[in-house]
Amino acid sequence: MTKLKSENKWVESTLVNDEFSTDNEMRRYFMEEGKMTKTKADCYVKQRDKALLHPLTFKLKKCSKK
Repeated sequence: MTKLKSENKWVESTLVNDEFSTDNEMRRYFMEEGKMTKTKADCYVKQRDKALLHPLTFKLKKCSKK
């Protein structure tokens, strides 16, 4: 599995399964554990509502490397 696919699965899983962390906590988690920039972490956190509303069909949208 490529690094990007692995990251996407990890982010998708986190977005779908973590109902209790605040957006700021999740952003910090992505930045610290995923070694991503604030811009990229923000892009993923913005998809959180959709992930929680449609966990079975949610597909992560691509975020830039910035």
